[in-house]
Amino acid sequence: MSQAAKLESCASLLVAPRFASAGPLRFAGLHQHYTSDMSGIAAQWQQFGPHIGNVPGQVGRVAYGVWYNAQPSPFAIDHLCAVEVSSSENLPSGLTALRVPPRRYAVFAHQGHISTISRTVDAIFHSWLPASGYEHASSPGAADDALAFYERYGENFDPRSGEGDIEIWIPIKE
Repeated sequence: MSQAAKLESCASLLVAPRFASAGPLRFAGLHQHYTSDMSGIAAQWQQFGPHIGNVPGQVGRVAYGVWYNAQPSPFAIDHLCAVEVSSSENLPSGLTALRVPPRRYAVFAHQGHISTISRTVDAIFHSWLPASGYEHASSPGAADDALAFYERYGENFDPRSGEGDIEIWIPIKE
């Protein structure tokens, strides 16, 4: 199956997004820089897992996969396995803080297993966004404003089964 056919198939599975405002947000978590090989994401989450629920100032019981500082050519992006925190003070050694300013988002429910989330993200960016009339709100190179998107793993997400409450939040220009 061609890449275009795969994207079209995934796009047809997208549920219409809801729109929400959020922020400012402060995340704290384990940072990793990726290029074309993103095979280390599962290991990054396994390493971060014991921190969930134990980060000073953690807000709620939700985890996030925050993608930022995207560079198109050559491809590179930063990923933060994170939780939301009220303050970046007193973080354990090895954790990184990231502040995200207030934003408007298109919010997509991911349908299916976590292993297929990249298909949903590709369909959003390559099919939905270009046809939607909206523009992505990231400002590449801006220290606090280089958010590409984030994944939100809600309280009903089951990390053992890889199923449950998963949303993809895409910042959009108003």
